[in-house]
Amino acid sequence: MSFIQTALIGAGLSMDAAAVTVANVLGSRGLGRRKWAMPCLFGLFQGGMLLLGYSCGSLIAEHIAPFAPYAMLTVLGILGLKMLYDALIGHDKAQAGNKTLSMWTLLTQAVATSLDALVVGVAVAASGQRAAFPVISCAFITFAVCTGALYAGWRCG
Repeated sequence: MSFIQTALIGAGLSMDAAAVTVANVLGSRGLGRRKWAMPCLFGLFQGGMLLLGYSCGSLIAEHIAPFAPYAMLTVLGILGLKMLYDALIGHDKAQAGNKTLSMWTLLTQAVATSLDALVVGVAVAASGQRAAFPVISCAFITFAVCTGALYAGWRCG
């Protein structure tokens, strides 16, 4: 995988974490020093999940390769249908307002925003690439993008 490909994958993986960072800054009060935990946790979990996906994927890559497209289609299709249902029905609306972010909430968000990196790690293992460069670069890119999102949210809010 080239540097450009890895950078684009890292940027793509970091977009959901950046959106959560902006939403946290705009919707929370009293962040203080905790605001810097967001880029750190999101970057750490992005790299960690990619490494975990790589580790698991290298063990089972040859067994899941024939079924991978169908499994991804099923999972992404279910997620897309759930998003459409929530958008059209609207029963699961989040409470807006000033919330205080706990460390538990930030950890949960870090895991949730890094699940796509788990799948990318499996894909990296299936392609036969080494994991060190994608893991480090995706973690750093996510940290940098979330730091920019933190600043953007602070300036807008």
